[in-house]
Amino acid sequence: MWANLLSFTLLALSFSAWSDAAITPAIYTDGHEFSNYLTAPWVLKSHPSSPKTVAFHPRLDLSQGEYAHLMPNPDAIPLHEYFPEDLHLQKVAADQAVLITTRRNTPISLENWTPWIEGNVEYQGLEGREKAKIRRWIKQYYVDGVEKREIRDRASAFIWSLKQAARPDTIWWAKSLVDKNSKNNEFIDLVAIGDYLKFYDTAEPDMSDAYIKKVTPKIIKTLSLDRELKPRRSALNIGQLMEYRDNQGFMRYKERMIVIIEDLLDGFPDKTDEEKQVILEDIYLIFGSTLAEARQKSINVLETDHHLIFQRIDPNIELCRKRLRSD
Repeated sequence: MWANLLSFTLLALSFSAWSDAAITPAIYTDGHEFSNYLTAPWVLKSHPSSPKTVAFHPRLDLSQGEYAHLMPNPDAIPLHEYFPEDLHLQKVAADQAVLITTRRNTPISLENWTPWIEGNVEYQGLEGREKAKIRRWIKQYYVDGVEKREIRDRASAFIWSLKQAARPDTIWWAKSLVDKNSKNNEFIDLVAIGDYLKFYDTAEPDMSDAYIKKVTPKIIKTLSLDRELKPRRSALNIGQLMEYRDNQGFMRYKERMIVIIEDLLDGFPDKTDEEKQVILEDIYLIFGSTLAEARQKSINVLETDHHLIFQRIDPNIELCRKRLRSD
């Protein structure tokens, strides 16, 4: 029955020579067989017809380092078990797996959103809960239990791109932000900060007091901790966010962080030294310090004259300096 409903063509490229590699199809006409294929230990087909030709087969020789990115979670749940009795979701999920393993789509950005949306029609046509279930299947297959960080990062970026392709807000970030911050998928964190600051709105965004109090802890957490929730060894490249300007030509990051900083400074003179230190740490994080650097700088400032703190961080933020002068 499944043989009549599904026919999958899997394409594999030789990743040692992407540009001119030949394409070899491996046909699977049974959904159960294909789902088994996706979760089996993989071995490279012996003696491909050409050094530049590779076929996907049920096993892969892990001694071939260049194919290590294909190694899935050995405990992953097969498609036919994850989506029982739902052949359509099996097919759409399998399509996403092929996109990942062939490295066809780079992370979504302003310049390349088309293939993520118009080139993935079946996925985009699913309901939200169905999309989420497919993303969870990809995660448990390519991220959870996978040793190599490169594999996890690639799959995580793919899952993130699928989610961003359905976002209600405008995709505002350029490909350059992705390319320059690809290490450990740091572009995902930069985009998150931009979204918290409503970069998708080029006019003056509505940032209510309630909204500011909601997103400030999230911004601080993103700036201080990496995606594994460990303190960052190097700060996020917030300079990349400085390149985005609003309709009046002002830097969105600086202009919108002012209201965040003002909220942090509310009642600053009446705070204890410990509370002041935490506030100053957060502000140093906002301006590009690591958590360790921010802590040391805040201690140094409190030991001297904290009236001049913003001259040391950024002399252009007059509003914040005025707030400190009230002490």
